[in-house]
Amino acid sequence: MTSIFDFDVFPIMETLRLVLREMTQNDAEAVYSIFSDPEVMPENIASTQLLHKLGFHEEGIRREYGFWGDTFHDLTLFSLLKREYVV
Repeated sequence: MTSIFDFDVFPIMETLRLVLREMTQNDAEAVYSIFSDPEVMPENIASTQLLHKLGFHEEGIRREYGFWGDTFHDLTLFSLLKREYVV
């Protein structure tokens, strides 16, 4: 089955509130400031895999760091150093 889309060139998709485009080196500062220290629940395999794929490193587990639903939850802390960010 062949795709009708050409993914060799990343398309720019735009709405009134959002612009989706390919990331460039100029985006490094914005991405770093937003995603420099994400925390996820250890059982959230999809988020953990995504962070690894993006180059983040596991720093450790913050035991009972989150509290919601009348329960304490462990959170896995990830980090990405500015010098490690590569587009």
